[in-house]
Amino acid sequence: MNRDQHFIQSDPGRTEGRHWLRSLLGSAVFMASVGIASAAPPTFISSPGNSTINEDGSITVFANVSDADGDLISLSAASGNTTIIPNGGLVVTPSGLAGNGLRTITITPAANQWGSPTLITLTAVANGDTVTANFSITVSSVNDAPVVTDDSASVDEEGTLNGSSVLANDSDLHSGAPGENNTPLTAVLVADVANGSLTLNTDGTYTYVPDANFFGPDSFTYRAEDSLGAQSSIATVSITVNSVNDEPDFTAANPATVLEDAGAQTVAGWVTALIRVRRTNRARACWATRWTT
Repeated sequence: MNRDQHFIQSDPGRTEGRHWLRSLLGSAVFMASVGIASAAPPTFISSPGNSTINEDGSITVFANVSDADGDLISLSAASGNTTIIPNGGLVVTPSGLAGNGLRTITITPAANQWGSPTLITLTAVANGDTVTANFSITVSSVNDAPVVTDDSASVDEEGTLNGSSVLANDSDLHSGAPGENNTPLTAVLVADVANGSLTLNTDGTYTYVPDANFFGPDSFTYRAEDSLGAQSSIATVSITVNSVNDEPDFTAANPATVLEDAGAQTVAGWVTALIRVRRTNRARACWATRWTT
């Protein structure tokens, strides 16, 4: 204590409790009691352990934080590999200042990413004091199914459609993610056509023959399967069978025999099963016969 009756105590540590100071000033003895408040940092009562999750999955872990002084605690999380687990994929609840207690950390890796263990660092801050805890998350590879796109084609009535591969516009790349693009893809028939016959080859090429005299829409569905066995969602191949104007047809049921120069003759029941052409364009149908000698 100096002559102005001021004193300074330096404590480089984190002492708490009550201190007594004794000073001699002339013949008088002065006693002073100094209370030093606690300034303990926050602590992790429990923190997450190392975990493994599947690619494109997520996991929720828990941390229990405490501060002896009762100060509000801010808890944050940071990723050591933001390609696999971006910082935006680390959600701490509650996210702001809160008292002692359990916090949840939801971890969601980036889409289609996997790899070696990623270090996650938790940082707890209370009244300027900081403490950290580390754990790792390993994201395991999962084979993603191929992605398919619908197709369409057309063919004339009574014709044959030799279709190019329905797999040509399907993919297993998944934006170039590691471990994907498990080709070649295989076409697997799900539902057959309703108005014709279909042969679907494993390479996606196909042959379609519509039923006789059928015209209109038809379709079949398929899945794409990669080389590891993962199957896509269902894709549809739409086929349009175009109408074609058919020639009339008849059957000569009673061929006639007449003498030369016999003149006009009437032959009863000469034609049966006269077939009228379907009116596909609303044009009026008519027939004419022609003699061949």
